[in-house]
Amino acid sequence: MVTVDIIMNELQAGIHEGTVKRYKKIGEPEPYFGVPMGYISKVAKAHKQAAYLFMPLWRTRNVDAQQCAILLAVPESITNEELAECVDDTVSLNVLDKLVDKVLSKRRDATDWKHQLKASESVILQRLGWGMEVRHIISKQANHEEVARLLAVIEAELVATPELVKWTMNRCLVEIAVYYPEWREQVLQLGERLAVYKDMKVAKGCTSAYAPDWIRAVLKRQAI
Repeated sequence: MVTVDIIMNELQAGIHEGTVKRYKKIGEPEPYFGVPMGYISKVAKAHKQAAYLFMPLWRTRNVDAQQCAILLAVPESITNEELAECVDDTVSLNVLDKLVDKVLSKRRDATDWKHQLKASESVILQRLGWGMEVRHIISKQANHEEVARLLAVIEAELVATPELVKWTMNRCLVEIAVYYPEWREQVLQLGERLAVYKDMKVAKGCTSAYAPDWIRAVLKRQAI
């Protein structure tokens, strides 16, 4: 049977100096080995039947081990109590984003988790909730009433919301315009009115996060 020690040893064997430097630069919380995602994916693929190690690996608090745990996870087999332990704002933001993408968003109770996270007092967890909202929009499963409620919240809160949440909330605004053409003109007008990121300086060839510019850039690429 595969054990945590076996996987930890395999991960440690994949230490990459470039990844270690990048982790240090972006401030990834220790502990970590510094293993490229491609290598972590190979380890997880080799032990794809070891979903039972999700929580033991997660509890090591090692960034690489948690990323491997997510790749091994069977979303519906994880209890709510275990997920509540995982949704911890001291965990790496990159790991939490993957948890949302690969686990929380794929569960039958994803909507409950989305609302719970958005209502959290933690800015980091609120950001995760809005990340789930973005995924819901991109899936094109939001109905008219849901989009209307989202736009009302964004209009009321976007300008004053903390930066960590603002970026993801602003992306939600952009994705509504991209995936729901019937709302596009209203979203463009709202983006112009709120003017969030309007004065953002961007490198040549990059797109501003200012919603109207971002939306038009995406639509232009889609038309090519």
